[in-house]
Amino acid sequence: MIQSPQRIEASRDGVVHEATISWQFTPDYRWTVSIESPSFDAFEATENDAFEALCTVREHLEPQGWRLGVVGAQIDVWPSGMARDQGGGKAAYRISARGAGAVVQTFEPADPATVTTVAEQRAAADQWFDLSAAVVVYLTNFPGRNDAEFEAQFGSPGIREAVRVLLDETIAIQMDWAGRTLNDIGDEVERVMHARHPELTDAALKSLGDYFTYLVK
Repeated sequence: MIQSPQRIEASRDGVVHEATISWQFTPDYRWTVSIESPSFDAFEATENDAFEALCTVREHLEPQGWRLGVVGAQIDVWPSGMARDQGGGKAAYRISARGAGAVVQTFEPADPATVTTVAEQRAAADQWFDLSAAVVVYLTNFPGRNDAEFEAQFGSPGIREAVRVLLDETIAIQMDWAGRTLNDIGDEVERVMHARHPELTDAALKSLGDYFTYLVK
């Protein structure tokens, strides 16, 4: 587990500088993240979780050209709502076309050359967290098709492929049918997919459960 404070590197114009980042839980149940360096003025931000406080710190420094070398600033890292609520945003997920992957530590030191801006990171996260809405729209008329609406809302081939990956994963779930109704099976599929993909919304999980039970009934 990464401990506060943590020595990291910060960069500007390709030049690397030393910095120290710290985070703490406040008496009013929020999180404060602070950054100090001989190369720039100290700054701190308080938000509802540590990841969001880190984003605020980064947004303060970015106009000056600074990038902070922490894993939580890499473009394919973002926390789920559960990671924020239960873990304070100190951990997040690697996000890919397959959804949430490995758990990473937000404040783990990283090469500043591998990080991005908050705006670019949010845009990348929005693309993959839109996956829940894409699943719901894709399966709206199942077993019929909903191509026109899907294309209108999610024109990216990457989103369609990501939905197909989730559907293939869903139907491959091994299920014990003994003494279970279709509703029971659908609920179990939702639990399995939630455990694997905590970023998916309840509506998306319900659509996947219904998809599974329709194909196997």
